[in-house]
Amino acid sequence: MPHTQRGWLAHPPALPRQLRHWLCDHGSLTKRLKARCSHFGVTPLSTGLARVHLDETVLMEGSHAQRAYVRDVILSCDQRVVVFAHSVLRRASLRG
Repeated sequence: MPHTQRGWLAHPPALPRQLRHWLCDHGSLTKRLKARCSHFGVTPLSTGLARVHLDETVLMEGSHAQRAYVRDVILSCDQRVVVFAHSVLRRASLRG
């Protein structure tokens, strides 16, 4: 299914080239941020089982009532907040 059918855009429109490169890169954002700052930080906001958002349901091929492991964090570079990150992992993928 193309990105646009899921509500996502393959490439954000009308963004400066330098910003588009950061947002659309397939590599590690953490690695790129660490290379650009002296002090990199991760601040957890929430972690645990939660209902997935409707757009995430499509990507996870499940129901909207489905619960998954959800983690929200702030990424900082030299004490400056630069990214809000939201990660979702299927419960079936959890091991431990």
